[in-house]
Amino acid sequence: MGTSNWQHISYCCDILFALAPRSILDVGIGYGRWGILAREMCDVWRQRVFPEQWQVEIIGVEAFERLVQPYHAVFYNEVLLGDGLAALDGMDRTFDLVILGDVLEHFDRQQAQELLTLARQKAFYTLLCVPLGADWQQKDSYGNPYERHRSRWQHDDFANLGPVCHRFFLDYIGRSYGVYLFASTHLDVRSYWRGRCRDLMVTACPEVLDIYPGGPPPKIAATLRRRLHRYSRLEALARKVYHGLRRLREKASALYHAVVPVRRKGDNSRGQGG
Repeated sequence: MGTSNWQHISYCCDILFALAPRSILDVGIGYGRWGILAREMCDVWRQRVFPEQWQVEIIGVEAFERLVQPYHAVFYNEVLLGDGLAALDGMDRTFDLVILGDVLEHFDRQQAQELLTLARQKAFYTLLCVPLGADWQQKDSYGNPYERHRSRWQHDDFANLGPVCHRFFLDYIGRSYGVYLFASTHLDVRSYWRGRCRDLMVTACPEVLDIYPGGPPPKIAATLRRRLHRYSRLEALARKVYHGLRRLREKASALYHAVVPVRRKGDNSRGQGG
């Protein structure tokens, strides 16, 4: 149906916002989720609200032509029709980010591995969203032969590739799902971040553009970078504490629900015995 589960969306939005890519290739656009969210997180949240202000280049690839609708043209600069692997292989260029959102499982294993390898060669970062385990059987749907799942994946298939970060989720019926971010195997990631400093500064301090339309002078830029780095470290620490407290709360809740019914049963039995 050109879409997938939603439990991982906020995590992927955090990644899009943090990377601030200027060029994105979305392989298998389907409904258009990632193009729309990338436009919001990478342009609108950078103070570029209106379409005429958008600067991020977002290209999509879709094999099933009927899924491509007029609204896609609003959020994507271009949508290419065809096989994702062939399209990426034929591109003589690089991207800041390639998104493989629920794509690998629709290829046989060898082709899927080739696609992931190619993405990591041609992009500074690759965002992979993939079902994990054997509970994701799927056949052709709504006349779309590309909906069939042709391969199965486990965490071990990606762990040895050295992801920058990853997280696991459960869908609405409890099936396992993974999100992985990979850095390029061929491109200099340091050069990527040198080019992102200005966008990150604008996010942390939007008035920078009003004062320095062309970007701040080197000394001021260095000061802003230090402050941004300090802010990022504090934010990371706050997130760590938050997630720690959240896990503690979940454990306490589980313990409460496990103990309270036992106590109630014990209270009832004593009352009956008296």
